[in-house]
Amino acid sequence: MEEPIEIDADPPTGFDAILQAALDSETRIPIGVLGLIPSTSITASSLLKHDLPALLYPSATNLRPAESCTLNVPTRWTDGELLKAPIPPRRWLSDLEITLKKKWLTRTGVTSVQHPTMPNLYLPLWVGGFWYSLREAAEQKEEWRRAERWISGQVQDAKVYEARELMGRIPWGTRIWALAGANSSSFVGVLARLLSNEWLGERHLDTLTSYLNFRVSRNKKDAGEYWVGDVYLSFCMKNIFGATKNAISTNHDLDKYREKITVHGRKHPLFPANLDNNHWIVFSVDLIKNQFCYGAHYFFSEHWDTDSSSLYPI
Repeated sequence: MEEPIEIDADPPTGFDAILQAALDSETRIPIGVLGLIPSTSITASSLLKHDLPALLYPSATNLRPAESCTLNVPTRWTDGELLKAPIPPRRWLSDLEITLKKKWLTRTGVTSVQHPTMPNLYLPLWVGGFWYSLREAAEQKEEWRRAERWISGQVQDAKVYEARELMGRIPWGTRIWALAGANSSSFVGVLARLLSNEWLGERHLDTLTSYLNFRVSRNKKDAGEYWVGDVYLSFCMKNIFGATKNAISTNHDLDKYREKITVHGRKHPLFPANLDNNHWIVFSVDLIKNQFCYGAHYFFSEHWDTDSSSLYPI
């Protein structure tokens, strides 16, 4: 999946601000159309039942450039056509946003967006935002569809039942809570991607750790805030429980974690831990407030200690 291009620019002032406000109004998705986008609160199983348009990718040979699709002609479309039209790639949608803003602020006439592969479909200017939201749903549907197909091919036992029950309870739009403060947070569908090949196991947590750290590092604003530890960190913490400060400070296993967290200025370490070999939880540490929370799913218990060295020995 491609990522949208981030552009840093000063906010418009004067008449440009008026033009920008008008563009914002024209590109705002109408409430009636928002209902065509699957709600992020419905379950993964429910998302699989939605009939969504096909996804276009940059490799599509008949994809017209976004700039040539912004026209000054009347719109011509229906809800049915909108929901059947293939969804353009993220990069194309980013180019569309840039083109619309450029033409609008230079007062170049633009009233509609022509579909890049369907020349007879002329859509309102808000279609870019609509497509972006619909693309997120369609991409997540693909992730969960692959996982569902893999599960269907397994021996139909208790493990399969539990997996289907989970898909019937978890909202597809759930963001991984650990990165809720970063713009680079991920949909829970990343777990479905791992599940598409084999049952999720302990070793997949380290794969997920690497993925999350990569996502956070790509965000300029929050790159220095978060760091996700691997499974072994929880074992290190368990082994030093009750140890003296001197023993903790000379523990070689913790040296690599001290370096990753302190040298690079991380403020919010997170790491998974296993309870009684049958249930995973996540610890989140705030090194600024000297407090931490832990829990599973949406339920978390906050705890803190006045002596930060006993709370998190770094």
